[in-house]
Amino acid sequence: LHNFVKDERVDVGFQMISSTAAAYARMIQTNTLLCPPETLSCLLPALAKEKVKDAIIFESPESTTYNWFTYLGTAVQNIKLIKLSHEEMVVDKEQQFIEAKYDGFSVDQVA
Repeated sequence: LHNFVKDERVDVGFQMISSTAAAYARMIQTNTLLCPPETLSCLLPALAKEKVKDAIIFESPESTTYNWFTYLGTAVQNIKLIKLSHEEMVVDKEQQFIEAKYDGFSVDQVA
């Protein structure tokens, strides 16, 4: 994401966390939580966020979590739902390249 964020005031990071509790706490505390489609683990942190902090949830009508997050997007003010079409969910050539590049990569190799 660093390559795509043009605002110098925005800090984008990727952290591997060994504890679910720590991961949830960080998701709750972040100013803007971005949730990819079908990310059920985003449900509780999105609900627990302060009203001044947003959660942006990307969902597709074909996803299994669509009904849950659609309801949340209309019931809670700081949760924004962005509906993606089937065409927007298709893996493009750039994503295929990235997936092929890291195919077989293991978290054990990071340490």
